[in-house]
This record gives sequence, structure tokens and C-alpha cells, in this order.
Amino acid sequence: MNTKNIQDFLALAELSSSYAAAEKLYVSQSTLIRHIQSLEDEFGMPLFERTRTGFVLNEARRIFQVYAKKIELAEKQCYKMLHCEKDSDVIKMSAQTNVMDVMIEFKKRYPQYIFDYTKTGSMELRLREGIVDLAFLANVETGDKELVVLPYTSEEVAIVVHKENPLARKESITLDDLKEERLIRLCEDTLFEEVLEDIFSKDKDFIVDSVPAGDDALQMVHENLGVFIIHGSMRQLEDVGDLCVVKLDPPIHYDVSLCYRNDGHLPKAAERFIRFAVDWKVRERSKKAREARATRTAEDSEN
Repeated sequence: MNTKNIQDFLALAELSSSYAAAEKLYVSQSTLIRHIQSLEDEFGMPLFERTRTGFVLNEARRIFQVYAKKIELAEKQCYKMLHCEKDSDVIKMSAQTNVMDVMIEFKKRYPQYIFDYTKTGSMELRLREGIVDLAFLANVETGDKELVVLPYTSEEVAIVVHKENPLARKESITLDDLKEERLIRLCEDTLFEEVLEDIFSKDKDFIVDSVPAGDDALQMVHENLGVFIIHGSMRQLEDVGDLCVVKLDPPIHYDVSLCYRNDGHLPKAAERFIRFAVDWKVRERSKKAREARATRTAEDSEN
């Protein structure tokens, strides 16, 4: 089976137009159709229904589409290994929490490495398919044989409100307190979609607006148009101007793990970042523990 024909099949299945698929692949329509016919001859059955509006897969042929994607992915992974791309300086990663602090510290020490950060789509699926080398994922099963799961940190969900909002005068708020508020979330917040959606869902009487970026959410709170669901970064967001951060009671926590595939093909650049991130997190915990002890000692001395 010619893998080039597989690429042509997937493009046509995605776009349903021989013209659009040929344009995407930089081939002629006649070449594309010839490759599709070659596949159909090999399987002894048509893979598409030709209609006035284009090429349509029937349900039976969608089975082949699933395997075709796996073949394409296997070819790409094989090419990477044969050409030693695993030793490149690019670190392909994604995260369901704010990890800019460790990324910045890593770049200070190893400026030669390049981060290729992916945020959209299912991060766990992208990791399993080899699209990214590592991912910081929430609430992952530690017994997963396909992934190495390293517990990394625990984060808490909080709410950013306008200081004129009555909620700002409370030390903590409950989910019931939010029933009368318009909630704001980021449109590409995969943690919200995979972990928090069941908590802040519309069928529980919550009204949730989605916005493109964090600055947009804060601007809406600034205009007192809603409250912002924030997680993983409230330590960096101090009370500024007319905004303040209020914690939930009971708190909503989630555990974040640093994950990579357990297939022995971890690129050297990703391997170095993982070692650095784990060591850096241990040092940060120790630093905070020392600071907490020093604060308690100072308070005891004053008393």
C-alpha cells in the first residue's frame, strides 16, 4: 500500500472536494483521483460516494479512515526516528495549567532550546498520538501503562470579581453564590472542558460566557460584566485596581501531573526539560516551606 495514497485519501475525506484536496496536496486533480482509484482497486470496493456536492464517505468506509490516520501517524513517527529528529532542540508541549514560571527558568538556563507550545484540542490525545512530547495534565490516572505520570503540583480554582461586586466583601464564596453571576471562561480552556465543565455547567443554572484571552476576561470583569473563573495562575494575579480574587468554599482543587509517552522515544530536549521541571518544583516547594517557617517564627517572636 502506497502511503502517499493514504495522504490523498485523508485529504479528500476531510475536504470532500477533489479540487480543494488536490490544492492542499499540491497535486493535480487527475493524480489525486488516480491514487484514490488505486486504493479502491486494492480493497476491491469504492471508498467514496460521488455526489453533485463532492465526495462522501459512507459509514462502512469510515472504518478505513480510522486506520488510515494511524498509518499516517506511524509513518511520521518512523520518519522522525530515522532522521534523528528526537535529538532536535524543539520541545513540543502543552499544559492544562500555567507553567510559564518553569518555562522561563528553563530558558534562562538553556536558551538554545525552543518551545513549541500547543493549546487547542484534547491535550491528552495529542500526547498519546505523538503530536507533543510532554504535557501537564489534570487528574490523570497514575496506573496508565501508555504514559509516564509524574505528580507535579496541586492547583485551586478561584474567582476574579470587581471590587464593587458584593462577593468581593466575602472571605470566600460558595457555588450557590455564583448562581446569580455571569461566569467568564477562556474559550480554549481545556481544563474547563475536561475537568470543570460538570461543575460550572449550564444545566446547573450557571450562565457562562467564553472569551478569547485572559486579558479579555479581566476587561469584562473590569467593566463589571461578569466574574472570571481562574485556575493555576492566581498566585501571579494580585489584587490590582478594581479587581480582586476570591476563593471558593469548599475549595475546588485538581492535581496536575507531568506526563510523557512510555514508548522509549522521548526526545533529548524534552527529557532535559522534564528533569529540570521536576527538580525546579522540588526546590520551589522547599523554598516556600522555609519561607512559611520563617514567617511563623517571626509571628511567634512578636507574640
